[in-house]
Amino acid sequence: MKKLLVCLFLLVSSVAQATVNTTINSITYTGNGATTNFSFSFAYPGAASSAASDFSVTTVVSGVTTVLPTNSYAITFNSPVSPNPTGIGGSVLYPLSGPALVNGATLTITRTLPAIQGTSLSNQGILYPPTLEQEYDYLTMLIQQGLNSFNRAVVGPVTDPAGLNYTSLLRPHGPGNCSASTR
Repeated sequence: MKKLLVCLFLLVSSVAQATVNTTINSITYTGNGATTNFSFSFAYPGAASSAASDFSVTTVVSGVTTVLPTNSYAITFNSPVSPNPTGIGGSVLYPLSGPALVNGATLTITRTLPAIQGTSLSNQGILYPPTLEQEYDYLTMLIQQGLNSFNRAVVGPVTDPAGLNYTSLLRPHGPGNCSASTR
């Protein structure tokens, strides 16, 4: 029986389409004084009603970075396309009222997932392929999120040559930015 289930799983998973078909988890737009609807094309987990909490929207206006409160924008999600259980893409309406994002300002939409496992699979229980696919998609999105952070980090070489001063790689670039400290 186990061999049959494994064979069925392999058959179903081999014909399934990829649902996380992009490696990005954020997108940045530059304001033009007129645009208020900003689209994104990356995947999001779960139902649209709960997915809104898995996003952050940030603006940079005149050099000041602000993480926007969720009541200052609205997110609309594209519905998942069957048979894929994971939705892909949508749009952010910002601002909900008032003038559009000014020329030169930026708006960044980022998927920010909590590193949790929300699904529990019971021993000898029924195993639905869409459930597995959603969990694999979630793991893929978490990996993308980690890689996004890693790609913005200061990274030293694999070898640690004598005399390399890692603290000299960090320099303050303005108020509130991190600077290296010596111990």
